[in-house]
Amino acid sequence: MKVFHTIHNNKIIIRHNDLIYFLGENGFKMMKYANGKKQLVKVIENIIENATDSDIVTCIKTYLIKIGETDVLELFTKGVNTFTTPKKLEFLPEIEAIIDKDPKDCAWFYFNNTAVKITANSIELISYSNLPHTIWKNRILNREFTIPSSSKGQFFDFMFLISKKEISRLLSLQTALGYLLHRYNDPSVPKAIIFCDENISFDGTANGGTGKGILSLALGHCKNLEVIDGQQLKGESRFKNQRINITTDIVLFDDVSKKFTIDEIKSMITSGITVEKKGKDEIHISSKDAPKLMISSNYIVGGSGGSTDRRRRFDLEIADYFSDKHTPIDEFGNLFFEEWDASEWNMFDLLMIENTQLFLKYSLVEAPLINLKNNKVMCNTNPEFKTYANKEFTIDIWFEKDLHFSKFILENPVYKSISSHQFTKWIKEYAKIHDLLYESKNPGGIQQFVLRSNLIQDKNEKGE
Repeated sequence: MKVFHTIHNNKIIIRHNDLIYFLGENGFKMMKYANGKKQLVKVIENIIENATDSDIVTCIKTYLIKIGETDVLELFTKGVNTFTTPKKLEFLPEIEAIIDKDPKDCAWFYFNNTAVKITANSIELISYSNLPHTIWKNRILNREFTIPSSSKGQFFDFMFLISKKEISRLLSLQTALGYLLHRYNDPSVPKAIIFCDENISFDGTANGGTGKGILSLALGHCKNLEVIDGQQLKGESRFKNQRINITTDIVLFDDVSKKFTIDEIKSMITSGITVEKKGKDEIHISSKDAPKLMISSNYIVGGSGGSTDRRRRFDLEIADYFSDKHTPIDEFGNLFFEEWDASEWNMFDLLMIENTQLFLKYSLVEAPLINLKNNKVMCNTNPEFKTYANKEFTIDIWFEKDLHFSKFILENPVYKSISSHQFTKWIKEYAKIHDLLYESKNPGGIQQFVLRSNLIQDKNEKGE
């Protein structure tokens, strides 16, 4: 290691250029962003982290104490502000900004003792000395990992229970989690994962307690997750994204309100994320480098409907096995994560790795909806109309609107004061939720409507 001090005429001299060289040998670099801004970082054996002036001082101090150069340390201490000025640190070696996303065909997990490479057909432990790329230090999970004989621990059982004990629904949940855990943004799959309850309350109360929060905690124990309080979310706030940065893997909009729709974050799904921190320059994280998006709601998450809306979202209903009356602690006898031993953690980690592998193999697997469409209809109209529409409306058949309007009022006299126009709005809402195209005509003054299949609707939207 190059010495950065000398003695001339019995006087100790610290050579500034040699000191900069010493710091470069110890991993200190200036990382340059696309906007020209620079950040002091430290890179050691393919692991990078943000650094500060204090880290530089500690490095120099530790080295001088180790080699017994107390007189040099005294000189450095007296003039520390002259040796570590921002202008002088500009002479450190420069590197381009590190964006350590996963490639398309594999994913990586990082633990204290090993990195794990996951492909559709393999799981491989890789030592950090053989890591083929540079990663940010905060990617490394603060626990050890060894491959256990099985991934079927408590968290597997939990996932099975909230999947209604159905294998098809469990696979859908696993691929949804795998999508969020894979740090690659495929432009052909720009989706927000939406976790909602199988049974929605329509009296204004939020049920909750079904396990959505535990799913988000699980993801946060595997990747860098940032939570945005959905109840406080304000679309006009300039700083709503200020905690997001280039190493954020997942953004959770937690417990969003009844009024929240996916349209409020559609630009974040397709175009990337603009981050403005108070007192700092605005930065834009492109869609390929942006974190995955996740929504947790006790209500139906609305949207514009149609194929464009479907392409932006992946809805997953959580079964009501758990509630405030029967919690995971009641079922398993311990607090998840906080009270697990090393064996339980290993099974959990392997399960999350396998979830990612399932996504790499099958992409997102849709599960048959339980109550979602009916819940949407009831939220946007009313339960009586939902029952009537499911019973009376058939696809691709023309109906007389006034005939159905009169029949609905006759069967549900509590709605006798609604207008024909309101009834039409309900029919259109029903069509949108069921991915149908509403058409109308007026032959001979008789108002008629038909609900077309989504194939025709998709063609219309694409201009075919």
